[in-house]
Amino acid sequence: MEFTLKPDRRRYLLLLIPSASFVAGGVFMVRAADPIGWAVVMFFGVGVVVFCLTLLPGSAYLRLDPAGFTVCTLYRAHSTRWFEVESFNVARIGSRKMVVFNFSDLHPGQEFVRKLSSAVSGYEAALPETYGLSAEELAAIMNDWRAREGLPTAP
Repeated sequence: MEFTLKPDRRRYLLLLIPSASFVAGGVFMVRAADPIGWAVVMFFGVGVVVFCLTLLPGSAYLRLDPAGFTVCTLYRAHSTRWFEVESFNVARIGSRKMVVFNFSDLHPGQEFVRKLSSAVSGYEAALPETYGLSAEELAAIMNDWRAREGLPTAP
């Protein structure tokens, strides 16, 4: 059995609209011979592309299955097995509440990135978003799946 959560499309639409507006403003600046307009168009244009891609089917999701979880962002998926995670918690990173976690000793590699992330936020990793749920709800779901599927030993 597997369970898939998708991002809250409203959030990305709310980010897309102002970004597109700034791109339009940048175009007007370029037409008025203001060179800063190019920077505005490029910066917010990247945002428009990213937000549009995120709205496409299959570009972003969180899939839970008996083996672990898969996070997909902009069509790039990465899987982590349940036994590689100690537990899921909620933390405020900047102004956002996020689901965060530390890896167990059974998680291979990425020592430098894990230490850097831990030094910055106190946790080694985080989910990129909450998929339309509160951070507390998502952390509880992740911990339930982790507990239900057990903690097998590493292969």
